[in-house]
Amino acid sequence: MNIILSELMQLTDKSRRLGMSDGYIKNHLREYLQIFILNYIYANSKLCDDVIFTGGTCLRHLYDLPRLSDDLDFDVIGKLSTKEFAEGLLNYFNVTHLWKEVTVSVKQMDRQVLVKFPCLRAVGLAGMNDSDLLYVKIDFNRDVAKGYNCVVTVKSGYGMSYAIKHYDLPSLFAGKISAVLTRRRLWGEENVKTIKGRDYFDLLWFLQQKIKPNMKRLSDILKKKITEEELIKLLDQKVDELVTKYPSDLKRDLGPFLQNPNLIKKYIDKYKDSYDDAKQYLSNA
Repeated sequence: MNIILSELMQLTDKSRRLGMSDGYIKNHLREYLQIFILNYIYANSKLCDDVIFTGGTCLRHLYDLPRLSDDLDFDVIGKLSTKEFAEGLLNYFNVTHLWKEVTVSVKQMDRQVLVKFPCLRAVGLAGMNDSDLLYVKIDFNRDVAKGYNCVVTVKSGYGMSYAIKHYDLPSLFAGKISAVLTRRRLWGEENVKTIKGRDYFDLLWFLQQKIKPNMKRLSDILKKKITEEELIKLLDQKVDELVTKYPSDLKRDLGPFLQNPNLIKKYIDKYKDSYDDAKQYLSNA
């Protein structure tokens, strides 16, 4: 049996013994697979300087964000060919790691690579009539805002070692704030307006870490100058909207990404108070 698939089975068994939900376990397996993709990129001298790791998955892998994440997000600063990237990644899993059933495709007009891992039946998370595929999406953004700061962090594990180029926390915070302020999301067949609960989870996490956002980068992302006073007012409006209109959406979105879903209700009930307490350093700075 393929070594990666064998490890996924062991992770699933351990997670089940700990009482984790199937939705959480799937995202836990994704996190393990993400490590191999990060190794493919950042142990590759032709790729490592072309992309900057960003988003919630970056926070999870490099800054211990206490939630799982599903997609890998990168800002492209070099001459990355999505087609060549996909071909190389396919070879990495099919040949280097001897998992010949893995497939890779290019989506979203070269802005996304989708990796399909046939593993859910083997780990007991899918029946015979269910899909066997666990997906990992890799999104590439080529419209990179200016004013960012990068750092490099060396990671090792599972017999791999690589150096990840990623944004520092203030620059990551700027990106997350822009998502909270501008992301438009629809849910269900009726395309009901909703929010991405993970954005608000991450927002509160940044505030509780007392991270100052990179205002220069934020202004460039939003394409307008914004002061910290204006920012606080905008965030206040978004959080008020969250707790009055979308508490159930927050719960639904966060559920599969938190190890203990029993804590979600208390987290949501206290979100506004936690936010008000945590944001004080922004106005006092």
